[in-house]
Amino acid sequence: MNEPFLLSNLIELQELDNEIFKLISEKSEGTTVKELKTHEIEFKKLTSDKQNIENELQLYFDAKNHIEKSISESQLKIDTINEKLNTNLDASELQNYNLQKQNFEKNLLDYEKSLNELNEENSDELERINKIDESLESLKPTLLSLSKTLQNEWRDIDLKIGKYEEEKKLLLSSFPEGIIDLYDDLKSKGAIFVEELEEISDKTRPVIFSAHGVPKHVPIDAMKYNMEYVDATCPLVSKVHREAENLNKQGFHLILIGHKNHPEVIGTM
Repeated sequence: MNEPFLLSNLIELQELDNEIFKLISEKSEGTTVKELKTHEIEFKKLTSDKQNIENELQLYFDAKNHIEKSISESQLKIDTINEKLNTNLDASELQNYNLQKQNFEKNLLDYEKSLNELNEENSDELERINKIDESLESLKPTLLSLSKTLQNEWRDIDLKIGKYEEEKKLLLSSFPEGIIDLYDDLKSKGAIFVEELEEISDKTRPVIFSAHGVPKHVPIDAMKYNMEYVDATCPLVSKVHREAENLNKQGFHLILIGHKNHPEVIGTM
């Protein structure tokens, strides 16, 4: 004989869906994710600040590159002349190369002086860039560590989701035809399935009592909570409830044969 389909089956399905939803939410809203996002935002802001300063210093960088190129060229010419001076030269050539060397060395000193002055003029902005670079470097190990931690957490979460999905698949295989579509439709409209009124955090939401019926104290409790409710108990179930109540008042001791913990049994007794 097949087991009856119970409200508790839908509640169990809902609990599985809730666990899966929590795990999926944890992947995007977990502590590690939030911490990583915070550091990523900080890293992007620092990078943007650095880029803005560099854009403002574009003329400085152009001048710096030009001077450094001139310094490099002057030094190369000095090195070339030094090689020449180490060869056999006559007096005229020696004098000529020494004169060239003096000119290039003078130019080199002038370029270096200009570079120092240029750096000094822009020292505040350059210091800001250096500090940003230090901050960026200090953030990189943290970002790497958090990324690795997050990968491990997501792997564990995916394993748990897979476990719940298997449990859900097994549970759904026992559902009557059409129940799954009904469940999905009700869930999409914001319905939740509970066993006790205390499980409902928002007491302003309307409640529908199951067709299986509920114990007599439930409607009383609902009124105490000022909850709007609809008693959808099946008339046949209500008839059984009334007959059981009348027999009890007449002094009969009732024995009810049914499935343990079935809502109809609980409601009747």
